[in-house]
Amino acid sequence: MELWVRSQDKIRLIKTEHLIVGGTYENEIKEESDVFSTSLGTYKTKERALEVLDEIQHYMAKTLDSIIYQTDNCIVGCSTLVLYQMPKEW
Repeated sequence: MELWVRSQDKIRLIKTEHLIVGGTYENEIKEESDVFSTSLGTYKTKERALEVLDEIQHYMAKTLDSIIYQTDNCIVGCSTLVLYQMPKEW
């Protein structure tokens, strides 16, 4: 399964392998690999960042059950690809 995430500021679309909450800021979601680390979104609290990470996990799990579906933040096709748009923090 491939997970592609568009950053909160919409300027990066990254094929992710390892998402973490934390790093420089505890309320940040980052993609982290052996080569680089980049911020995908920053939220008001660590708890909110964890909620967003939970949502990404939920969409990834759904790909095991669905061939194609779409919501505001996620488009899934062929049970192998997830495209996720990081929500803005208002």
